[in-house]
Amino acid sequence: MGTERTYNFKPVEDLVFTDDFMFGAVMREPEICKGVLERLLHTRIDHIEYPELQKSISPFYTRKGVRLDVFVAGSDKVYDVECQSYKVEDIGKRTRYYQSMIDIDSLLKGAVYSELKESYVIFICTSDPFESGLPAYTFERKPMNFRVAKTHGGQTDSRPVRGASRNVRVSERVARGRNVRISERVELKDETHHLIFNASAYEQEDDPELRDFLSFVRNLSRPQKAFFLDRDGTLNRSAGFLKDIDDMELLPGAAEAVRRINESGYLAVVMTNQPQIARGELDFPDLRLIHDKMETLLGREGAYVDAIYFCPHHPDAGFPGERPAYKKACHCRKPGTGLFLQAAADFRIDLTSSYMIGDSWRDEEAGRNAGCKASVRLPEGGSLLDAVTGLLGR
Repeated sequence: MGTERTYNFKPVEDLVFTDDFMFGAVMREPEICKGVLERLLHTRIDHIEYPELQKSISPFYTRKGVRLDVFVAGSDKVYDVECQSYKVEDIGKRTRYYQSMIDIDSLLKGAVYSELKESYVIFICTSDPFESGLPAYTFERKPMNFRVAKTHGGQTDSRPVRGASRNVRVSERVARGRNVRISERVELKDETHHLIFNASAYEQEDDPELRDFLSFVRNLSRPQKAFFLDRDGTLNRSAGFLKDIDDMELLPGAAEAVRRINESGYLAVVMTNQPQIARGELDFPDLRLIHDKMETLLGREGAYVDAIYFCPHHPDAGFPGERPAYKKACHCRKPGTGLFLQAAADFRIDLTSSYMIGDSWRDEEAGRNAGCKASVRLPEGGSLLDAVTGLLGR
């Protein structure tokens, strides 16, 4: 049974870089296209020909064809640049098929294989297809080590030897006497490169130019909408002031709620008061570990948060082991708006189109003070999933 695909048409003013039309309109300019490639590949490119947009390759009508977003030819290299604004399944096999179609399209009948140009298949993704939290993934067929037996007689035994990236079959002569073995290193030299960029992890990128580009791709070029979420009692079970990583446990339905936020196009941003820091009951590394566990638990169910903001301050003194530097009144402690304003600046969030969900009066008042479209306080025993579903259904 076939499935009907629906298309949503955006007004021009709502288009962003990752939309097909806008991506093509920008990348069709040779100098801009060359600059993007240089930034992604960390190398200078002398010359490129005029980019081809939406290049279709379908050599056989009975076989699956491909449509390349932007195909660029240089003097001795070719580049395919794909922009993915949604999660791609089987991206590894997809790059393999695109590569094969590019090669088929490159050689005329009677041509020799040496005429194939060095090629780059590049995917720019707004989410992480491997869920490993890295901003860039590079895949190449690397040289591999294997053992070859050289003898003066005996029978031939062809067997696989595992290398770094694929199996290699070598012919080994097994002698009646002592084998003489040597290590040899081979290189395929197929000159293919597959690069996949994850814009959602742009903050992890060391190169400032690439980080800025991935940040732009992440949709920071226009105002975004967010769900601001309290942590304790909203995402995870409330254990008073959580100090022990073993007490971090997600509430039922919390991961599904966050996953629905991820799928909706809203950012999922955690806002939490952590006065244990000021009180000396928790240090920053342990708080980081607690948040790492929370993100791991979410990730196991296919969900993620875009950012976590916390206030380490507390206005009252008198706690044993307290940290004086953090004992103060501040603007970031909810119901203050400091965390919201920082997130809005970092991600260019439109607060008036965003929502706040928490389990206390501080959360509810903070969302209102920040000017959120709605600020929801969960009732005792209330479900984050129900609240998110209701707000998305408005």
